[in-house]
Amino acid sequence: MSDFLIIVHNLLQAGSVKISEHGYDELANDNLSVSEILNGVEDAKKLDAVREALQNEDLKKASKFGRIY
Repeated sequence: MSDFLIIVHNLLQAGSVKISEHGYDELANDNLSVSEILNGVEDAKKLDAVREALQNEDLKKASKFGRIY
């Protein structure tokens, strides 16, 4: 996981994230909710793990995160 993503994840886990009124307005302008953003962090962690696994040519690990539609 990237250093930035680790910091964001730790802040979220600690409940140390505050969203300003302006932030809520910007989310609303983009038709996004806070829960979508928070869930997006979890998705970013998975994508980061897949990227790292693929860089290490570890297809077995990368495939753990795959979905078939």
